[in-house]
Amino acid sequence: MTNAATSSRVPSSVDPLLIAAQLHPTTFARLTKRNYRPAPFHWQIGTALLDVAAGRCDRLMIFVPPRHGKSELVSVRFPAWYLGRNPDKRVIATSYGADLAEDFGRQ
Repeated sequence: MTNAATSSRVPSSVDPLLIAAQLHPTTFARLTKRNYRPAPFHWQIGTALLDVAAGRCDRLMIFVPPRHGKSELVSVRFPAWYLGRNPDKRVIATSYGADLAEDFGRQ
């Protein structure tokens, strides 16, 4: 017979990386894109995205030079992470160009 305490525990055979990926979007990006190598600022962005997901931040501006992985983390991996945790929610992807938004939606 199981009680609430034992049924909510994670089995010992579960990979700790899988658990960590549920808790932080940057870890999720590492797990779902094997060649993704986050720099320290990616972890800061991921922590800011946690505030967005929790509703503590309703507007987030990220200023990073081109080709530094912000789109991969914010526009591709974060929506997947967020919807995995909140399947009843919706995400709208926008960009300066429709083609770019469509590309992010396909990934």
